[in-house]
Amino acid sequence: MLIPVILLSAAAVITVLLLVKVKIKVSFIKKDGVNCISVKSHAFFGLFSVEAVLPFFDHGEMGSRGVVRIGPKRKALAVGKEKFRIRDLPHYLRNIYEKFKPYRSFIKWLLPFLERKMVVDEFTVEITGGSGDAYYTGILTGIFFSVSGIVETYLANHFRINKRYIRIVPDFSQKTYEFDVYCILEIKTVNIIIMMAKFLFFYLLQKEKKGGDRFGSSYRRTYENSYGKH
Repeated sequence: MLIPVILLSAAAVITVLLLVKVKIKVSFIKKDGVNCISVKSHAFFGLFSVEAVLPFFDHGEMGSRGVVRIGPKRKALAVGKEKFRIRDLPHYLRNIYEKFKPYRSFIKWLLPFLERKMVVDEFTVEITGGSGDAYYTGILTGIFFSVSGIVETYLANHFRINKRYIRIVPDFSQKTYEFDVYCILEIKTVNIIIMMAKFLFFYLLQKEKKGGDRFGSSYRRTYENSYGKH
């Protein structure tokens, strides 16, 4: 009698864990002395929490290091070895593109999967901007509205958005630029596991292809050398 109870309890716990929703908050902040990109995920009422923070505005010539924090107490787990400067961003993006280039098939599968399984719980844009000149401030405000509208339309066409808030305030009195843009994404744990399994499949497939190419090319060279001797 005890074994069926244990099995049913274990099945219930696993089911609950798989159906728990993970929230991921992606933030771009330049406000009140905070200048960073931050990605934070949490589940189980905050008991599981991981946050990665990368300052993206130059602090003098030295730049700043990113940090990863984990748990409710936000304990620093790792600190970036290299200092990041905003002018290095194109270089970092190029490296990321090159690393993910072999996995284009996975990305092609991933995007439609996320459209079906992920929800945008909240999309918020708060921007205050001024160029110091009324004419250019008006143009700048129009650009902010246009870009925010394009992003919002893209999200609305591909995902379900529960809450959205856009507030853009022109400042005609001074030269200032502050923003707080964030997007909260929601996805079930089981779908994260599916994505990880699928990525592992593509990774092993890619590795096998590379191994096959190396074997094939070395075999041809050996054959050609042997043929040449005769």
